[in-house]
Amino acid sequence: PKFFKKIEWVPSLFELAKQVPMARVEVPNPVLEIDKSLGAKYTPPLVTPKQFGVAIEALMGEGGENGLPRVVKECTIFLRAVGLHTEGLFRRSPSVNQMRFVREEYNRNTPFVDLDSHGGVHLACVLLKTFFKELPHPIIGAEHYDTIAKIHTFDNEAGRVDFIRTTVLPLLPRPAVLLLRHVFALLSEVHANRADTRMDAHNLAIVWAPNLVSSSDAVRDFNACAVRGPAALSAASAAAATASAGGGGGLSAAGGASGGGSGGVGTLAVLLIERWADVFPEGEEGYADLSERDRALVAKLVG
Repeated sequence: PKFFKKIEWVPSLFELAKQVPMARVEVPNPVLEIDKSLGAKYTPPLVTPKQFGVAIEALMGEGGENGLPRVVKECTIFLRAVGLHTEGLFRRSPSVNQMRFVREEYNRNTPFVDLDSHGGVHLACVLLKTFFKELPHPIIGAEHYDTIAKIHTFDNEAGRVDFIRTTVLPLLPRPAVLLLRHVFALLSEVHANRADTRMDAHNLAIVWAPNLVSSSDAVRDFNACAVRGPAALSAASAAAATASAGGGGGLSAAGGASGGGSGGVGTLAVLLIERWADVFPEGEEGYADLSERDRALVAKLVG
């Protein structure tokens, strides 16, 4: 009787995956079939070890229940351990041969990838950007550019942050939100150490926004990623307010709908970095309190 009191019953594998790292559990096919017959949303972990060029839903599950992709987790852990005071993070590149070698090591699921010996922090930075850039479906699709551009219609930062939380993030699949939360937590720390890294939120957004988008219209992608300074943001907000008051369509005047979502993704990236704790008030799982397994990984990655 005491034993059964300790058991917590869950209705599906999807619910179980919220509490157990299912990527490490081999679920028998009959169990998967029964779960599927119940209309569950659980997606088994990807069978192939490939990391790059794979849909995030295949890697992480429809609800992110399989956890972060290995390359993302290891690179962020490595950078937080040894790279937060390195100048030029995310701007400098390792050799092409180093990049190709380590990329294939991850795609072959090599048990231990020695980042420190094959390019160090700058290699880890490029691996992260490459992972996002090679996604078959971008984190932010072109269909969302015009909506995100409405961020410029708010005349204060608090309004923009609230817009991100209530309008922008709900547009994205859960795995995409989890990836943004995890990676931008790292970027916010790089920004906090900008005296050493020489990379503030503005600089980081310039190099990161293009990795979040991709469409058949390269010019539209480029415009969406424009990073505006404080003065330009204020001017855009004022223009939007004036146009709206005059019935002229505030979004067009602010560089929104008629401008192909100009600058929306760039502004979004800046605020995800500067106001990370406000955008993601629930915090970042695994950052403040690493598991024993991750602590062992840190020790191994940094030698």
